[in-house]
Amino acid sequence: APQVKARIEPAVLAGIVGVVVIFTAIYLNNVTAPLLITNSLGGSFADLGIWAGVAAAVELPFMVLWGYSLKWVQKHTVIVGAALLYGVYMVLLSRAGSVTDVLWLQAINGPATAALMSIPISYLQEAIRGRVGLSTSLLDVSFVVSGLAGAAIFGTVTAAVPDYPTLLVIAGSLAGAGAVIMFVAHRVLRSTPG
Repeated sequence: APQVKARIEPAVLAGIVGVVVIFTAIYLNNVTAPLLITNSLGGSFADLGIWAGVAAAVELPFMVLWGYSLKWVQKHTVIVGAALLYGVYMVLLSRAGSVTDVLWLQAINGPATAALMSIPISYLQEAIRGRVGLSTSLLDVSFVVSGLAGAAIFGTVTAAVPDYPTLLVIAGSLAGAGAVIMFVAHRVLRSTPG
């Protein structure tokens, strides 16, 4: 059988960059939010458990809804919208004055995180047509690159004085930047993988 050549369209390549930038924002938030709750807002470890539980409870139904929505909406459109919402969430989180504020903000975080933890997986798996295995490896590469970038940003910003609100604003900005990159990739470069 003739071997199928791996092919990544320019739009999809830009889209992959967008996903990595968004994953970097998620990494930064996952590291920073617990520190904000315990160190800046005076929350307890029990508060962390409640926060994680509320976040998961809100995310679950939205994961199912986002899956159904793909019948009518393209993957990159969902990712762009979710990344923008996630950016808004992190900016608002940076201004939270109490643990209660953080819990209320899960109403915004839930739908955004649900989309960003599920839809990019299938987006990346379809990125390189004809090479499913290679496409799947993109997910691992994206996680590693975003983890390295997030760790570098975290280390740089907290080197002198731990400033968790600033980190969250940076993360929110990255989520917005990732959304813009994906939007440009699919609307300007005019290619839609799915």
